[in-house]
Amino acid sequence: MSRVEGLTSWYSDWQGLSAAILGIGVSGFAAADSLRELGVDVTVYAPEKHTRYNKLLDAIGARYVCAYLDELCEVDVDFIVVSPGISPDNPVIKRLRDRQIPILSEIELAWRVRDKVNTCPWILITGTNGKTTTALLTGSMLAKDGARVAVCGNIGTPVLDAVRNPKGFDYFVVELSSFQLSLLPMHGNGAVKGFSSACVNLDEDHLEWHGAKELYYRAKSRVYHGTTGFCVYNLDDEETKKMVEQACVARNVRAIGFGLCVPDVGQVGIVDGILCDRAFLSARKDSALEITSVEKLEKNKLSMRHIISDVLCAVALARSVETNPLSISRALDEFCLSPHRTEVVAKEMGVMWVNDSKATNPHAVIASLSNFSRVILIFGGLMKGVDVSGIFDRFYETIKAVVVIGKNQSFVGNIKCKKIVCIPDSNDPMSEAVAAADLLATPGDTVLLSPGGSSFDQFESYEHRGNCFINAVKDLVKRK
Repeated sequence: MSRVEGLTSWYSDWQGLSAAILGIGVSGFAAADSLRELGVDVTVYAPEKHTRYNKLLDAIGARYVCAYLDELCEVDVDFIVVSPGISPDNPVIKRLRDRQIPILSEIELAWRVRDKVNTCPWILITGTNGKTTTALLTGSMLAKDGARVAVCGNIGTPVLDAVRNPKGFDYFVVELSSFQLSLLPMHGNGAVKGFSSACVNLDEDHLEWHGAKELYYRAKSRVYHGTTGFCVYNLDDEETKKMVEQACVARNVRAIGFGLCVPDVGQVGIVDGILCDRAFLSARKDSALEITSVEKLEKNKLSMRHIISDVLCAVALARSVETNPLSISRALDEFCLSPHRTEVVAKEMGVMWVNDSKATNPHAVIASLSNFSRVILIFGGLMKGVDVSGIFDRFYETIKAVVVIGKNQSFVGNIKCKKIVCIPDSNDPMSEAVAAADLLATPGDTVLLSPGGSSFDQFESYEHRGNCFINAVKDLVKRK
């Protein structure tokens, strides 16, 4: 066993070790900063210069080297910390493993040193869509109950920053992407063991990175591995149930289902418009605990089907750590959905304009379309190797027309739709798309921006894409 494998605490002997961090960003810098604090000699390797991080790395005493990944096969260090954007199947990573160099991710490193201030339960959340909303909902429920909660991970705040917070926390709510999960070990001291774990839903995504649907699913399934308390799964998504059934977990772990249906014993669901818990109350065999109503959720813009599913998942996770149901209800009353998620931008002349720019894969588009009856769909972007034809087959009657954006529109030949309008690449494709949608829309229609792909071919981010849509719609409304 290497010296690194035996390091399982902030207070272990890290002093004098050398580490290479591959890639820089918020998690890479958090790893560099943490390791320097632990007395590790740190060199960060990244293919591009980052002026801001160069100065920060210099300030903490870490070196920065501008280098491409394929130049690092012979790097001589005690261990490596990799960015979640780097595949574990990358040839360079395989070569480094062949040299018996331990390879860690920021999440594994955080797990190893999680006791700096205090040790608290980790609640792990993944899913193709809705994981950020579910993490924020869960965190707000726990916080409303008086707990100190760190919502961290893929959501933006590195877990290592939460670990080093001097005030400590009662719970970590950790959002994990498939990239992060694929880097986690299944065994040994670095294997993360959540108290409660959930996969919100599952569908094809990031196939250009994972290589195959099965590998993407396998990465997601790691969220349940080693769970010590509760595995929460989606009753409306059979794949998540299979994951739980096949997971290697601690003894006496309970499987809790959630879904848009009347709950059975051991489940969280809906009865006559009331969200109910039949999983965590002692009299669950013959009664249910009321949490809130769909009517109340509607007042807070949380009543779309896929959002209610996220709410139910968060309820199950919050109840798994004995959160008071009244605190959960109050948190839901105050919760504000993040922008660019089925966000109603305007209602003008009988037409509703909805910004769902965060829908970056087909599963998210399907979830969004399920809430509307007649849609002009603005669709397109980087498709990430996923077949999108199933969306248009399933919602042929719902989609009145599709307005296609994005640089690569080759998928158009494979989709079935009553009317297709393709917007050529330009300096302002969103304004052109909104104008085209306006010509197609009649009273009773919903114009829905739900692109089904990443934004980086024409926009800086999904937020930028959504804001371009909002601005274009506002300009349109002003002119009418």
